[in-house]
Amino acid sequence: MIRNFQELLEKVKGTEKTIAVICAHQESALLAAIEARRQKIANSILIGDSKKIAEMIDNLGEDSTKFEIIDEKETEKAVSIGISLVRDGEAHVILKGKVDTTTLMKGVLSKESGLRTGRLLSDVFIFEYPEKNSESKFILMSDGGVVLNPTLEQKIEIIKNAVEVAHKLGIENPKVAILSATELVIEELTSTTDAVKLKQLNAEGKITGCIIDGPLALDLAISEESAFEKGIKSDVAGKADILIVPNIESGNILGKSLTYFAHYKIGHVIIGAKAPVLIPSRSDKMEAKLNSIALGVLMVM
Repeated sequence: MIRNFQELLEKVKGTEKTIAVICAHQESALLAAIEARRQKIANSILIGDSKKIAEMIDNLGEDSTKFEIIDEKETEKAVSIGISLVRDGEAHVILKGKVDTTTLMKGVLSKESGLRTGRLLSDVFIFEYPEKNSESKFILMSDGGVVLNPTLEQKIEIIKNAVEVAHKLGIENPKVAILSATELVIEELTSTTDAVKLKQLNAEGKITGCIIDGPLALDLAISEESAFEKGIKSDVAGKADILIVPNIESGNILGKSLTYFAHYKIGHVIIGAKAPVLIPSRSDKMEAKLNSIALGVLMVM
């Protein structure tokens, strides 16, 4: 099982995969692409303003002539080129550079020229959680990046996508916590009633490869002490590997809290398209984008 980002980076070295970096004239994305090449994690095709990209690479102390650069200053056309590279098998993962997520995802989801597979796309966020008296471990969270207010059917697909990532990380039977504000079932609170249905579908064998419980508040999901104090007996409570949030707002807030308040190491990947799509925030540091590249590469190994 891969327990931290250092182990993940080691796992994906030498895979010879290629990243299409869309609108690559963005420093942290460019730095991540350079570092991925240096560590033999992935090569890259840099799409965007070629003059700016070359100048930035040279200013960072690298030789820009060693990188494949495609000149395209128009954002929508750069997105289209990146998607075409993936469809043609010349690239295996897409990384967002200086382009907003909405524009990138519009291209990815295009019925005519995008990367649709018929599956729901969702963002799987992973963070390195320092457990007490033991090594760190990965916890996954979804979906804080794509699906605005998921229905029960969409939550099933979000769970399946997160479980796929967990399995790639070597978590054979991940424990999935369906998060809410309480462990009580309240008819007016959809996150609690959906949690009961999802748990039942898991028990019936209709959602497989994991153990589901809920509703669980965040403290109950990750703290065995909290579960003990509240008298909650569960295979998941206090031991969750995957956190399923009620909506994009709660997922976005939780993800950014882990980044800016807790300063945890993070990465994330969109699953469900023909290739992994990486949409780290443009304000994310190079390390987070390198972690995301490694996660994307893992998904196509």
